Amino acid sequence: MTAADARALRHAAMVFVFAGALGWFFFIELFRNTLGQDWMVFDTAAQAYFRHDLALLLDGPRFTDTLNQTHAGWLRDKLVFHPWVYPPYTLLLALPFGLLPWGLNYVSFLLLSFAGLMAALHLWQQPGKAGWLLPVG
Repeated sequence: MTAADARALRHAAMVFVFAGALGWFFFIELFRNTLGQDWMVFDTAAQAYFRHDLALLLDGPRFTDTLNQTHAGWLRDKLVFHPWVYPPYTLLLALPFGLLPWGLNYVSFLLLSFAGLMAALHLWQQPGKAGWLLPVG
């Protein structure tokens, strides 16, 4: 590779990194009110459990008010109505994450979900054949 090729490659990489960062910025800004909204519900339910306030899960308006208060920094606009509509056993899945602060529990849930997806795809992949998400191996 010549010096000119290396320089062109560096310039292209800088453009792509800048464009990618700009894309993520606009994605987060445009979808800020919806990004993680369902996880906010799980986080709020887990926090209600740890505060011994499970009645909150049955009171839709109060639950929505709690969401708006506890996640005000994350939400662009207040939620109008967002009650707990999940079966009770789903609270058990959220409890371990509820021990962590909001940002960390959200990212942990996403990473563990992705790891579970990769593990399932790896188990489902036929031996010796490449999948579109997983290489041969």
